[in-house]
Amino acid sequence: MSNKILLINLTSSMTELSKFLITAGFNIYLYDIETISKSDAINNIYLTEDDIGKNRLDTLYKKLILLNSTVSVVKLKDYTKVKDYKVAVVGFSDFNQLIQYEEYFNRRNIMFLCLNTSGLYGFCYHNINKKIVDDFWSEKERKLIGVQNSNSNNFFRKRI
Repeated sequence: MSNKILLINLTSSMTELSKFLITAGFNIYLYDIETISKSDAINNIYLTEDDIGKNRLDTLYKKLILLNSTVSVVKLKDYTKVKDYKVAVVGFSDFNQLIQYEEYFNRRNIMFLCLNTSGLYGFCYHNINKKIVDDFWSEKERKLIGVQNSNSNNFFRKRI
């Protein structure tokens, strides 16, 4: 598939999403600047206590690329260098950082989502503006996801 999906902050939830996208055949771009913590090693199926202190992106990348050799999995040092993402998904970090990500991707008409889990609870936030809906989904798809009129100012701002 040619759609480029950017995944930022490879928390355990984001690693699972990466795994699903790669095995489904999507090309993904990965960005993360964090080092592996004890919490990461406990919660992430691909990490062990031996990985604590290592770069999270480098460590997970080596394991994720083994899942599907037919797709492109790219690790990035700077996510702003690639311009034609369809979707950017961010693992929760802090609200100020999320606001910056949201503003950056909205200015470029890139669909923005944020995922977070804490035990059995979690949330997904997405902000999809009119241009993204018009460019990304057909009229039939819009009806399936509940967008009846793309001219409406009342788009998605849901918390699940």
